[in-house]
Amino acid sequence: MYKFLALTFLLIFSTLGFTQSSSSKLFEKKYIVSSGLENVTEFFLTSFEKADWDRYRLKEYRRVLNFDNDIVIELLSAEELIERNISYDERKIQSKLNQFDDNTLFVINSNGHIIEQKKSISK
Repeated sequence: MYKFLALTFLLIFSTLGFTQSSSSKLFEKKYIVSSGLENVTEFFLTSFEKADWDRYRLKEYRRVLNFDNDIVIELLSAEELIERNISYDERKIQSKLNQFDDNTLFVINSNGHIIEQKKSISK
């Protein structure tokens, strides 16, 4: 009898935990932090998630975004979002890579606005 009650409680609590985690923002995640996880703060995540990244998103490949605080983010491709049934603005998606990845660094200012900085290339 006690084993049955213990098993019942275990199932109820594990179901509640799963429901809470699946309804969190992790379920709708459109990116992966691939480097600098120790530098990710709540302020960074809030600022990052408020921004519209679909104009940087690629159709078939992940796009890498480098930030000034050594955080590296990979935007999931449009195809990956389709597989995960996550919405995005299809009109903004880019079909191919450009010079963006080589000379762009992102900075989040104190107001939470994300600023795109271009590195100058001298010849």
